[in-house]
Amino acid sequence: MTEHTLEPAAQGIADTTTKPPFPYELGPDGARKVLDDAQATPIAKPAPTGWAER
Repeated sequence: MTEHTLEPAAQGIADTTTKPPFPYELGPDGARKVLDDAQATPIAKPAPTGWAER
């Protein structure tokens, strides 16, 4: 079997979603809130280089 390695952030999401409550147990509104909150977390993104400097 192939072993897969995830980036730390992806591994954190995978680990979190393996424990209850699962999204389908929360109902549409509860699951939407969990996903909205997860997506609202600020992340550090490097500024694009190259193409914007033309």
